[in-house]
Amino acid sequence: MIATRKLGELTVGAQGLGCMGMSGAYGVQDNDAESIATIHRALDLGVTLLDTSNVYGPETNERLLGRAIADRRDRVVLATKFGIVWGEQGTLGARGDAAYVKQSCDESLARLGVDHIDLYYQHRVDPTVPIEETWGALAELVQAGKVRYLGISEASADTIRAAHAVHPVTALQSEWSLWTRDIEAEVVPACRELGIGIVPFSPLGRGFLTGAITSTADLPADDMRRRLPRFAEGNIDANLAIVAALRELAEEKGVTAGQLALAWVQSRGDDVVPIPGTKRRTYLEQNVAATEIVLSPEDLARIEAAAPAESVAGARYPKRSGASRTASPAPIPALDEENDRMRISVAADEDTGVATAVVEELRARGHEVTVHGALDPDERDDWAWACEAAARDVADGRTEQAIVCCWTGTGASIAANKVAGVRAALCVDAYTAEGARKWNDANVLALSLRLTSRAQLSEILDAWFAGAPSADPGDLANIAHVDLIG
Repeated sequence: MIATRKLGELTVGAQGLGCMGMSGAYGVQDNDAESIATIHRALDLGVTLLDTSNVYGPETNERLLGRAIADRRDRVVLATKFGIVWGEQGTLGARGDAAYVKQSCDESLARLGVDHIDLYYQHRVDPTVPIEETWGALAELVQAGKVRYLGISEASADTIRAAHAVHPVTALQSEWSLWTRDIEAEVVPACRELGIGIVPFSPLGRGFLTGAITSTADLPADDMRRRLPRFAEGNIDANLAIVAALRELAEEKGVTAGQLALAWVQSRGDDVVPIPGTKRRTYLEQNVAATEIVLSPEDLARIEAAAPAESVAGARYPKRSGASRTASPAPIPALDEENDRMRISVAADEDTGVATAVVEELRARGHEVTVHGALDPDERDDWAWACEAAARDVADGRTEQAIVCCWTGTGASIAANKVAGVRAALCVDAYTAEGARKWNDANVLALSLRLTSRAQLSEILDAWFAGAPSADPGDLANIAHVDLIG
C-alpha cells in the first residue's frame, strides 16, 4: 500500500489515477473490463483518488467509474468536474453560472450512481460569470451534502484567492510535469500560502515522457495528442532529446524514464498528489512504483539539467477561438469623437473575444493596428515571442503603443516580464483589482476586462488614451482598473 498525503484536510493516497483515457481521449478505447480491473487494482494498491469529469467521453467516463466503484464506494475518494462546455461549432468553452453548477452536480451524481462527490472541481473558469457566483453555488452544494470538498482547475493565483474567499479550496488541479512548469512562479506559492493541495494532471507529459512515443505515427488516428503542438513535426524531435536524456539518468537508477519523471513530480512536496492516467494494470503498477523512488539533491539537479523548462518545444495546446460560452459581441459602432490616429501593436495569447473586440474598436477609431499571437494565424504559437514582438514594435518605432490581451494569470506573468519598460496596456481577463495593481507595479498599465458590452470597452479605451500617453505609470491604476461585471 502506498503512503498517504493530504490535500488541505482531505487524506488520499500519495498518487491518484486519472481515468480520462479510459473513454477514448487517446485513441482506441479498450473494452471496459480492463479499465475496471485497473481501477480495482489501483484501490488494492492504495490509490484512492480517482479522477473523472462530466466532459470525458463525454459523460461515459463517469458512468464507467460509477460501475467500477459500485461495490467499493467506501474505499474511494471520488473526484469529478464541471465547467467545460462545447460550442455549436465544436469550440471549447466554459460555463459557471449558479444554475449550471447545480445542474451539473446532480447529473454527475446520477451518472456515478452515488449520493455525494468527495472532491468537486470547477474544470475551467467562466470569464463571463463572477467567481463569487460560481463558488457561492458550490458552497451550497457542500451545505446540501452533495459534495464534501471543492477544487479548481487551471486557475490563476488571483482567481484561486477569490474562490478561496468564498469557500475553502481543497485542491488545485493543473498540468505540472518536467515539460510543463507554468504554475511554479505564482500558482504553487499561492496554494501553499492558503493550504491548498496540488493535483498535477498529465505528470508524464501525456505519456510522452515515458519514451513510448517516438513519432506522431505512433498515435492512433483519432488520438487527441495529434493536435497538440508538442507532438507536431518540428517539435517532437526536440522533445525526444529530453526523453533520451531522462532515459539515460533513469537507467543509472534502474527505473524507467517515465518513473523518473513521475518521481520528480512526487518530489515537489508532500502536498502534491499527481494523477497519471492509464487504462492498463501493467502501467498502473509501474506508476505506483515511482512513489518508492527517492531522489537525492544531486539526482534532482541532474534531472533539471536534462530537462530544463525552456528546452520544451511547442505550446501546450493549439490556438483556438472562443473560450467563452457567450457569442461574439456585435460589431462596434463608430464613435462620435475623433482620437488622434496611432500605430498600435496588439498581442493575444488566446482569442477569447476580448482581443478581437479590442482590435475592432481600435480600427473603428482609425488607428493602425498590428496583431501578434493568436490573432495572427501565420505567426508561431509562442506567447512569450508574441509579447516580445509587440514590445519590439514599440522599441523600434514601428508602433507607438502595445496592448497585450491575456487569458490566464500565467500568460499575464509572461507578458509583464516581456513588455516591462514599454508603455503598454495589459488587458487581462482578471478577477481582482489586486491582480491589475500587480502589473501596474511593473510599470505596465493593467486593464481588468470582464466585458459584457462594447460600450464598456469604449469607456476603458477612453481612459487609456486619456491617461496613458502622459501619466506616470505609478498613477495609472486609478484610471485604468475597471472591473466590469454585467
